[in-house]
Amino acid sequence: SHNFRKAIAERHGNLCLDKINVLHKPPYEHPKELKASEGRLRVGYVSSDFGNHPTSHLMQSIPGMHNPDKFEVFCYALSPDDGTNFRVKVMAEANHFIDLSQVPCNGKAADRIHQDGIHILINMNGYTKGARNELFALRPAPIQAMWLGYPGTSGALFMDYIITDRETSPIEVAEQYSEKLAYMPNTFFIGDHANMFPHLKKKAVIDFKSNGHIYDNRIVLNGIDLKAFLDSLPDVKLVTMKCPDGGDNVDSSAGLSMPVIPMNTIAEAVIDMINRGQIQITINGFSISNGLATTQINNKAATGEEVPRTIIVTTRSQYGLPED
Repeated sequence: SHNFRKAIAERHGNLCLDKINVLHKPPYEHPKELKASEGRLRVGYVSSDFGNHPTSHLMQSIPGMHNPDKFEVFCYALSPDDGTNFRVKVMAEANHFIDLSQVPCNGKAADRIHQDGIHILINMNGYTKGARNELFALRPAPIQAMWLGYPGTSGALFMDYIITDRETSPIEVAEQYSEKLAYMPNTFFIGDHANMFPHLKKKAVIDFKSNGHIYDNRIVLNGIDLKAFLDSLPDVKLVTMKCPDGGDNVDSSAGLSMPVIPMNTIAEAVIDMINRGQIQITINGFSISNGLATTQINNKAATGEEVPRTIIVTTRSQYGLPED
């Protein structure tokens, strides 16, 4: 039941309080105005997942999207550097990046957060692996909120808000949360796919045939800017997709007009790359990456660490369709 889940969370929260009580630390005093930060809100994000982890896949661009005139962003890492581009991006875009994995004492780590003058401290772990909820139990910031990493209530007296939305957490179920509900205007759940995979915005199809049969599982070429590459190829045609019920053509402004590359030596080279499992080939001076070579350990594009400018996938692989 909802009450049972809330009670379990509350017990975990109380265990955190028991752990920090042995430190006998006096409560922190928090400033009531923004003079020290030149009128900017200081927001601290705390996570063990600043690295190659789904949390960073979703929010790695968030630190750099704050208005620098109104916000100063601190990111507190609870795990060591994993050497990935995800970690590098968060480190580069936050105003301040602090590795608290090097500060195992929760009291000293909380002191650092308080010394930074954080106004709003965001708990991105909840009760997941790598969490240090004891930091929040010490209340180093005047406002503390749950967000993104844990899909439920903390049940903890030391967490003030949970950042959510009206669809996920209707006001009618507010009693299921120990926190106050802080609604985002649309959704609390964000994704970074538009920044990670800009190559999916432009597409072309390789129209290959075998014994007169046109496969429904087309090879799709995605690119950040395909125009120069397509201009270098002969006989590329722009085809406007038709509605499956035989209706009128879909207006090209809807983004359904697709360049089609006919079967030729260029297309054969792409198909040969796929069949051989090669990671990349060069055609007319343009590098084409194999989006189907996801099992190769040296292919960082498979995890999103590296974003190729042009990549080959198939319609089934791109949309997760079954082979039949």
